[in-house]
Amino acid sequence: MIKNKAIAHYIAKITGKDPKVLRFQATEHAHIDIVSMTEHGDENLMVHASVGLSAYPTNPENRHIELVLVAEKKYDLAPNILGTCAFKAMLEGWQTMTGAIFSHIFSAYYPDFNVKHGLLIPPYLWKDTLKTLDLGELLVEWKMVIPITQQEADYLQTHSPSTLLPLFVEKDVNLFDLSRESVV
Repeated sequence: MIKNKAIAHYIAKITGKDPKVLRFQATEHAHIDIVSMTEHGDENLMVHASVGLSAYPTNPENRHIELVLVAEKKYDLAPNILGTCAFKAMLEGWQTMTGAIFSHIFSAYYPDFNVKHGLLIPPYLWKDTLKTLDLGELLVEWKMVIPITQQEADYLQTHSPSTLLPLFVEKDVNLFDLSRESVV
């Protein structure tokens, strides 16, 4: 429990302000906390971070991972999406390594949107400040879930994420708009 508080305080201090914690319960014994806060640099964005996922083995390198999702404030189901991502990793073995795609994680909550899936990447928004958190016997790393469309997921079947990310920059894509159009 103390570790979870340290994780929540750490991510809130770096990414946002006015943090609030929601608990999501999957089973009697499996729950995940999501801390949500207004992003420091943009009042229209919310940062959502898992707290407690790092206690579970969710990748082949045995790294302890927490997930971060940034979305425009109007998407009030974003914490639910991130909670579902965490449960998929904890309970179903979905991998939390860079380049992993969480299939239909967004479309489960927003079925009419073009964005369907989540791509895990390093948390580029805070690349200079959000570092691995050393909690003694536990090193907590961060992965950012970015929303992608079906066309972008198909593109990633034959291309690496490092080729998709420059397309987002080139086309000035708002990755925090969950109803955005595809870049490919």
